Amino acid sequence: MALWRIRATVDDRPGYLSVLTASLALRGVNILTVQVHTTEVGAVDDFLVDAPEQVTEAELRAAVERGRGRDCWVARSEARGLADEPTRVLGLAGRLVRDPEAAGATLRTLLGADAVTWRPTPTAASGGVGGTTMLLTDPAGGGYELRRREPSFTPAEYARAQAVVELAATLARRDVDRVTLVLPDGAEVSVRPATVEDVPAVRELHVACSARSRQRRYLSGAADPSPARLRRLLEP
Repeated sequence: MALWRIRATVDDRPGYLSVLTASLALRGVNILTVQVHTTEVGAVDDFLVDAPEQVTEAELRAAVERGRGRDCWVARSEARGLADEPTRVLGLAGRLVRDPEAAGATLRTLLGADAVTWRPTPTAASGGVGGTTMLLTDPAGGGYELRRREPSFTPAEYARAQAVVELAATLARRDVDRVTLVLPDGAEVSVRPATVEDVPAVRELHVACSARSRQRRYLSGAADPSPARLRRLLEP
C-alpha cells in the first residue's frame, strides 16, 4: 500500500462527498483522514489515503473525477502525513514560542510552501488568497508573501497562516518588552509589562500597603481598588 494526498473541490450538497469516496473505494483506496475547506466555489476536500501499490496517480485522478470531484491535485505522501492536523499545528506553535524569529520557516512547514518572503513594507493588498499566492499582514509591520506550485491555497489555510503570523508578532513584542536588571548584590530581576494575569499579585501588593499609602496613591480613601479597576490599570 502507498500513501497519497488528494485534494479536490466537491459541490457542497448532500451526498456528493459520499459519491467521491465510493469512487475511491472501488479502486481499493482507504481514506485515512479528511479535512474540509469551505470556499465560495464549493467544499475543498483534502484526503490522506492508502492505495494499493499498483494504483497510479492518473488512476486516482480519474477516480476522483468519476466521483464528481474537480480541480483535482494528487501527490505521494509520507508517514508523517498521518499526524493529526491540530496536533501538528500545536507543535508548530510550540516551536514558534521557543523561537519567534522562525515565523517564515513555520509558515513553510505548515503550508508546504515553495517560497516564503517577508517584505518590510505592507503588501499591495491587505491580505488574502489568490490561487497559489498568499499575502499575510504582519501586525509588527510589513507582510509575508507565500507561493507554492500546487495545490491552490484555501481560505482555511489563510486563516491558520495569519494566526501564526499574529502569534509570532505577539511573542516578539513580549521578548522586546522583557528586560533583566542586575542589582548591586548580583541578583537578577525580570521586568516586563503587566497583564491581567497579574491581578492577584497586584492585589497582594495593595494588601501589604498601609491604609495611608493607599490613600496617598489614589486620593480616594484607603480601601483596596476593585478588581475591575486593577484590570483597567494593567490592560487599559
